[in-house]
Amino acid sequence: MLCYRELVERLRGDWSVLGVASPALDTTVPVPPTLTELAGGYLDEIRAVLPAGTPVRLVGWSLGAVLAYELGRQLCADGRDCTAVLIDPWVGPAGAPAAPSAGELVRAFLTDVTRGEVTGELPATDTELTAEETLRALWPQVAGSRPDLVSLGLPAALRLFGVFAAHTRALVRYDVPAAPGLDAHLLVARTPLGGAAGGYLVPLGDRLPGPAPRQQVPGDHFAVTDPDKVDAVAAAITAALCPQLP
Repeated sequence: MLCYRELVERLRGDWSVLGVASPALDTTVPVPPTLTELAGGYLDEIRAVLPAGTPVRLVGWSLGAVLAYELGRQLCADGRDCTAVLIDPWVGPAGAPAAPSAGELVRAFLTDVTRGEVTGELPATDTELTAEETLRALWPQVAGSRPDLVSLGLPAALRLFGVFAAHTRALVRYDVPAAPGLDAHLLVARTPLGGAAGGYLVPLGDRLPGPAPRQQVPGDHFAVTDPDKVDAVAAAITAALCPQLP
């Protein structure tokens, strides 16, 4: 949830913000195999704190943005008034895309944990290696000059990678159903997603069944919540959720 801290600090002070995160990030709870089921778990959390009939306003970034779309779809089907602001979401292409290879998943994970610093400069690894073996082979090179990754350690990285890989497989399989009644707004990073993930994912906006307002925001996929970029994102969220304000 720390990735949203700078953003939350710049939102309206009279807003109450509820953060939800995958329970698998902190426990041994298995990741649901589909985004529909994963979002359904978040739906239970929202129902527990927001009375029936209360409007729901959702904001998510990256995978969180796709989950916000699916969660909004389920909320609207439940009769809720729902608006969702989706920050640079990417999904699998239409049809039946092949699952990313072990090497692609590991490289995408390393790009993710380094916030885009590591993209295509990693050495090739044996294609017969498992994902865990590939990560073990590449981790020393990636973590060596990054104190935050050194302190994270390989065992924790392997656990996080397992969650990342499960989420990615669910993301690639997501069929982006229509969401009648959902007021969805897209914020698109100026620089498209790079690295391995940019090879097997496409922008959610290209697959949405219906139209949605789009606005470009500064930075690349990983920088949109950086301190020097996040003001534009916060302003766009405020405009989407409070269009009546000057």
